[in-house]
Amino acid sequence: MGNKILAYTVNALCIGFLFWKMAQAGSDKAITLFFFYYPVIVFLNVALWLSLKIFGGNQLAAFKQTSIAVLLLFLPLYFIATKM
Repeated sequence: MGNKILAYTVNALCIGFLFWKMAQAGSDKAITLFFFYYPVIVFLNVALWLSLKIFGGNQLAAFKQTSIAVLLLFLPLYFIATKM
């Protein structure tokens, strides 16, 4: 359970930062920022998965769930960020 909390916390911070930057940039630059920062989020997910694999725990389930959560959270938050 602790691994899932860690994974969700890392993703929440990354997603929050991404959409904060997108909202600041406005709708014309939001998609550019997404393609700039989204690989960073994917990299952090891979790094998190590797660290969980090295240090133990149910890393595969946490990795799958956080990756799906990042993808599912993108769509509504993108529309919210671009409509601001």
